[in-house]
Amino acid sequence: MLTQREGRRLKRRIAVALLVAFLSATISNAAWKVPHVLAPLGGNVWIVPSGPSPTLAAAVAGAGPNDEIHIQVDYWEVLGADLIITQANLWIIGSRLDSGAPPFIDLGGFTIVIAAPNVFMWGLSIWDSGGTSNGIVLTAPSSSCTIMNNIIRGPYPVLNPSCTGILVLTSGNTIALNVMGGWNTCIDLASPSSIGNIVKANVLFPSGGGYLYGISVSLGAGFNYVYWNNLITFSSTELYDGNPPGSLPNWFDDTTGGGPSRNKGNFEATWASPLPYLVPPGTNGYQDNWPLVAGINMLAGDLNLDGQVSLSDLVILAQNYGKVWCQLGWDPRADIATSYGAISLSDLVVLAQNYDKKL
Repeated sequence: MLTQREGRRLKRRIAVALLVAFLSATISNAAWKVPHVLAPLGGNVWIVPSGPSPTLAAAVAGAGPNDEIHIQVDYWEVLGADLIITQANLWIIGSRLDSGAPPFIDLGGFTIVIAAPNVFMWGLSIWDSGGTSNGIVLTAPSSSCTIMNNIIRGPYPVLNPSCTGILVLTSGNTIALNVMGGWNTCIDLASPSSIGNIVKANVLFPSGGGYLYGISVSLGAGFNYVYWNNLITFSSTELYDGNPPGSLPNWFDDTTGGGPSRNKGNFEATWASPLPYLVPPGTNGYQDNWPLVAGINMLAGDLNLDGQVSLSDLVILAQNYGKVWCQLGWDPRADIATSYGAISLSDLVVLAQNYDKKL
């Protein structure tokens, strides 16, 4: 008969043995899951190591709803087929753009299709070497996905004139802080279901040829909120509203389509003229576009990108305080200090320094 103390020791040894066996088995998998000791809240965390294999596609195929896929710096992969995401509440997290080479995904002429709600994609470098695909397509109704802090590049020249960096066919999505270039249209809201999307703080370089739209809305898309974007193109169609007059307005000032809509601080630098020039105000009386490149100087600590550092940002940081990069629920938006990979006192200090400040 074991004593109570011996029983506890035996249980600990069994637990350690099981953990070692689990890790030994998972290291040989296409992508390894962090044990639930680090992921206790309803999902698995997948670690995709650096190198061409194992693959993000394998991790997506093996992941379930509420899982997170954390991809290491310097990872790279070339897709061999469309990457279709059907799991709700799936997070795919790469690296902060200042932390090293972000995980690199070459589309190779294929597309990332997000066909589920509440998918969060952050910190990836996506490029299409094939020249024939859209980059990311959002298809799930009321998807409420977040595409944030990515580099999304199309090829130049674009072989397919309808290539779009992010094609939004759904509602309630947030597309923010992305750097996009090489596409004929960088962001296209192109469906009657494209309603209530937020497109903000992106830097966009449409390619030569084709449509040359930085941000386009058409086919009945309306009541979208487009602001704080920096658009640098070869043409004068940085912001384009292709809807007929009288259709639902979108929250940027346009003179081409459905208006009246409202200027929300988008910036333009048009390379067609050697000198800066002003576009006349739109029908609502606001200045349509600014003549010079204006950097997007976001406030450090503005985690929800509403233009101010406030209690809502502090709540996001507090909910993640003490979490590390490979832990379920780790929100990369809260990792704002130089100590990348952990939400700690240094992040709180950065937020506190800007608390109550506004753009």
